[in-house]
Amino acid sequence: MSLKYAILGLLSEERRYGYEIKQLFDHRFGEVWSISYGQLYPTLKKLLEYEYIEKKVEQGEKAAERNVYSITKKGARFFSEWLHNDTRPPRISVKDDFTLSTLFFEKLNTHEIEEKLRKQLEILSREQVALLKKIEAASKKTFFQQVVLKKILFHIKAEILWVEELLNTIKNEKGAHSFKN
Repeated sequence: MSLKYAILGLLSEERRYGYEIKQLFDHRFGEVWSISYGQLYPTLKKLLEYEYIEKKVEQGEKAAERNVYSITKKGARFFSEWLHNDTRPPRISVKDDFTLSTLFFEKLNTHEIEEKLRKQLEILSREQVALLKKIEAASKKTFFQQVVLKKILFHIKAEILWVEELLNTIKNEKGAHSFKN
């Protein structure tokens, strides 16, 4: 995901200062994507350089001054083009620690692999239960925020199936041959 599009989308609604952008980002997208101020401000700087946004220094309520960002016409066109683009291929990301560790399972014995897989199933099951509760309580979220939560649920279910399949394969292959190359 590209942070610049999320920021432009938020600024297309109304002008905001950096802290507001971060807070709204966390509220709207926190279930699927988290960012730090260390990511936010360099992205704002780039958007300023591309003239997709503009910055005005205003007197703050508590702070002496604050930078307020708003989207420019050029930025609105750029965001709209991205939003209407139908040619993006889907990207399924598997860049997580567990998947990475799977690539090194040959360094473990079969018992250790099975234990890691069982623990991962427990973690995924807890995540699934927690997400189901969030979906049930999502009445304050927009329709499309609820839809994205359901997408996350589908991904968790797929991950559970993948881990279960791997665990069953390892159990069935135990003794037949080694998983090491």
